[in-house]
Amino acid sequence: MDRLSVLPVSFFPMLSSGEMTIEQWAGMGKKYGVHYIDLPNWAFRNHTPVYLRQQRYMLDAIGIQVGAIGTHSDLTNPDRMQRKRELTFLEYDIALASEVGARCIRVTDGQAHPGLEVEAGLDYITEGLSQAIHTANDYGVTICVENHGFPSAWIYDDFSHDIQIFRRLAARLREIGVKLNFDTANATGCGQDAAALLEEVYDQVAAVHIADTASGLTTVHTALGAGICPIENVLHVLYSNGFEGLITIEEDSKSGELGVFQAIEHVRGIWRSFNS
Repeated sequence: MDRLSVLPVSFFPMLSSGEMTIEQWAGMGKKYGVHYIDLPNWAFRNHTPVYLRQQRYMLDAIGIQVGAIGTHSDLTNPDRMQRKRELTFLEYDIALASEVGARCIRVTDGQAHPGLEVEAGLDYITEGLSQAIHTANDYGVTICVENHGFPSAWIYDDFSHDIQIFRRLAARLREIGVKLNFDTANATGCGQDAAALLEEVYDQVAAVHIADTASGLTTVHTALGAGICPIENVLHVLYSNGFEGLITIEEDSKSGELGVFQAIEHVRGIWRSFNS
């Protein structure tokens, strides 16, 4: 699995406090043989040229690449000026992704703000991403909108958490050439068969989050294999279609380095079984 990456959700508190560095996370990924790591945008302490160049040199020296940079764009904000700010923030993060060599930028569509009509929300997202994709194309970065849930950075639920809204959004994204980051746990947490939904939108998917959930009503992360998400079926869809995008393990078992190792081995074990 040459395009396997890991997003260190279990270590977010340590990354945020500075107890863990990007270098330490990259070293852990290298230790377990992955070629990529994912990171949230806030993991980079500043965006000065010297600092970012140092980070890129460090990653190159370790022999690992950034797969995707995660953001929390609120493109559905009813306030026009705030939507403009959110778009500027997103374009800034696209530049950051390019600077550190990331393949993708994981984008959220926005919050389900009270009183926001669905059609208006879809229009706001389409308007913002239609502009952002030009910046992404210039920098050689792929924008991937995730079927998200309720991120801690937000006040309200994800705008497209409702599966029917997500389907309408996916159709809009297809028209403007923006790709999807398909999250298995969030699909299951919406009460959907994650493998069937992946097949439905497969042609738009450029990146995948492999995550598990204990609930079919909302996303409650568990260790991979401990929840109800049909991870083997999802991976088989990717395998049988010759998926060439980024496959990221969203590791949120809260069990430290052992959880990272077990998650990587779980996914690799399933993938190897398809060859037997």
